[in-house]
Amino acid sequence: MNKALRRIVRLIRSLAFALLDFGAIASARKIPAEKPSAAIFCLHGMGDLLLALPMIDTLVKAHKARGFSVYLYVNEDALELAQHIRGIDHIIIVRRDALMRDLAYRWKSLRDIAARGHQAAVQPTYNRFFIIEDALMQATGSAEKTGSSGSPMFISSWERFFGDRWYGYLTPCVPQPMHEIDRNKEFLTALGLSSDDKELELPATLLSPSKSEEDRFVLMNIRASHSLKSWPADRFEELAHLVARETGRRIVFAGSPDNARPGKSFKNWDSRFFVDDVGKTDLRSLVKRIADADLVVANDSVVMHLAVFMRRKVVAIAGGGIPVRYHPYPQGMFQPITVEEPMPCFGCGWRCKYVSSYEQAAPCLQAIPAARVAQIVLRELAANAQEPRR
Repeated sequence: MNKALRRIVRLIRSLAFALLDFGAIASARKIPAEKPSAAIFCLHGMGDLLLALPMIDTLVKAHKARGFSVYLYVNEDALELAQHIRGIDHIIIVRRDALMRDLAYRWKSLRDIAARGHQAAVQPTYNRFFIIEDALMQATGSAEKTGSSGSPMFISSWERFFGDRWYGYLTPCVPQPMHEIDRNKEFLTALGLSSDDKELELPATLLSPSKSEEDRFVLMNIRASHSLKSWPADRFEELAHLVARETGRRIVFAGSPDNARPGKSFKNWDSRFFVDDVGKTDLRSLVKRIADADLVVANDSVVMHLAVFMRRKVVAIAGGGIPVRYHPYPQGMFQPITVEEPMPCFGCGWRCKYVSSYEQAAPCLQAIPAARVAQIVLRELAANAQEPRR
């Protein structure tokens, strides 16, 4: 499908959704509330929500000071983290993918939002989509609707023409790439607010006194939020064997329940060294695993961000869909050790033209050999051996 035809299809789809949304919103009956409420929409993954914690804390305090109860709308895979955020009165799950694929779900979700009758609504996400973020903001019917102008990578000029009218105020965004943390600060600054610039921290309720394992181990997370962004599983298998053979350390694999189980998918599973914990740990247990690990190896994912927040050494294997957005971290902050293969197509927004299926890893990830990552991992483990155990 050529570019012009794709634009026409996208236009038709968006207009069809807009008509459906109008019907859903018009059919809603307002639910009486004891006090005014504010909605905050953060519908991307857990990693994005983690990076947004300082901003959300500031937004919650600002709305609480005005007497609002606060509703936080999140994607379902971010629910565990959202439950640890202080000051939130109600957490509402909105399944981002289902909004685009399930018309009945979309109708019900928008009608429910409209029925709540929020007096204020905030959409701070730079990855702003017309048929998601803009549609949800329209559904609130709020008199006070504030949002990010958004990235031109994800919203077209004609979508802006319609979507901008559903906001009361859109914060300006500089066009230069910047880390998500700085982008969130940019949003707050435009509202006359500022977040705490201290070192990033996880919610205290996620942390617990952790006694290190008797035998040292390396934690590996072999899945990002999408296959396209994930280093191939066979490379992780090769890496795990190299590290186990050279160091004798256990390799613990972690991930969410929907991830592929390495214990079943690896061609040569070594039960002497490999532990398959994929789908077996909740968020709090995962945090403890990261705290106890000698080293973390992960895709550009929430595991990488958790390790950075905890100041734990992490080797991050990353592609180039959105450069600078998630790594390196802003200057002066703890940094992941990033492994990537720069290509001329970096900055594609993960709209990869070289793959026939989005179930494949992008070429920029496929180009990274296991031996190269192993060299870095072994170097860092050797350096750890010279340091006192934390």
